[in-house]
Amino acid sequence: MFTVSGGGNVFTGSKTVSLSGSQTGTAYQLLLDGANSGASVNGTGSTLQWTVTQVGTFTVRASVGFCSVVMTGNAITVNRDIRQILQVDSAQAVHIPEKVKTFAFGWVPVASA
Repeated sequence: MFTVSGGGNVFTGSKTVSLSGSQTGTAYQLLLDGANSGASVNGTGSTLQWTVTQVGTFTVRASVGFCSVVMTGNAITVNRDIRQILQVDSAQAVHIPEKVKTFAFGWVPVASA
């Protein structure tokens, strides 16, 4: 059994859902919240990857003939605008998940002609 991983915030662009391996002769179907997402792909004997822009929980179902099994793990995608700017006196605090950067700024008059 192979493991699904990946995901992230699709607000900043597409994300990758990966399957840690695959077997030739096996079809792999990406599932979004339990429903088929796109066409199935054939196993290559290597890692498989899908590029996604939708929001939800991705899993992968492997099928050979009439037998199928859902792989372990999942990839969760969200769509959140992570840019928040809060004014703090004469500095700006820019909040990015798990990081905070503070930038000082000042006003400079433009010389008149």
